[in-house]
Order: sequence, then structure tokens, then C-alpha cells
Amino acid sequence: MNITHPPRREPRVLALAVTPKGLHFACADPWHLRSAGPVRCTNHSKSAALLRVARREKPTALFSPDDSLGDVLQDIARVTGAVVIPGPLPHLPVHIARDLYPDLPLVAPGSLGLIAALAISAVLNGTVRPRTYASHRHPTPIRRNR
Repeated sequence: MNITHPPRREPRVLALAVTPKGLHFACADPWHLRSAGPVRCTNHSKSAALLRVARREKPTALFSPDDSLGDVLQDIARVTGAVVIPGPLPHLPVHIARDLYPDLPLVAPGSLGLIAALAISAVLNGTVRPRTYASHRHPTPIRRNR
């Protein structure tokens, strides 16, 4: 039985912000807020922690309002195949983000709501290429008649 999976075309943006205790991240697509949370790390382990988050969330685009993450984001984009959304984006207030994404208080409570609003703003206003998937999941072995 051949099960085909339709390609999903929505972009998935991973927004990152530097905090005194580490990093905050939020991952959003046009339909819902996928995840948000803090990552405790030092300056030396920052790139490894970001790469772990990027591999887990599988984003098509990366965004950060902090200029200090520019080189790290480029390295992660090269490894994961994502693109980096440049420049400042329009500010999206948290109460408007809450109206657009009703699950925002559950997924990103407290100060995580700010980075989640950045991720939502990047999804809505950033230029992101569509996601592509393989045409099939596993290659079919060639069988010969004997």
C-alpha cells in the first residue's frame, strides 16, 4: 500500500533572544505556536544549545533581534538548511499576538510571550521560503523476478 503525504508549505520560524541566564526561543508557523521555552547555557555553549533547538524544531527560517547572534545564526542556517530573516520586523504587541494565537498564554507564559510575539511577527512579515519534503519516505528496493 502506497501512502502519499501531501507536502506542507507553511514556513516555520524559530525566534531566539539572549537573556542573562541563557536564551529564550519560540517556534511558530502560520497556524499555531509550536513551542517556546528557556535554554540555560553559557557563552561557550550557546552555539551548541542553539543547534540542538534548531534540529529539534526543524525551522525553515531563523530570526533574532539581537545582533550578537548573527554569526551563530549563519552557522546554524548553513547546517540545518534554514534561512536567516534579516533586519528589524514590525513590532507585534503581545495582546494582538494573543488574539491571533489563542494558545499563546499556555505555550509561552510570562516573559516568553515577548519572544513568541517576535516569532509570530517573523512568520507574518518575514520573507520565508516554503517547506519542501521528499516525494516518498523510504526508497523502495528493486526486486528482481527469479
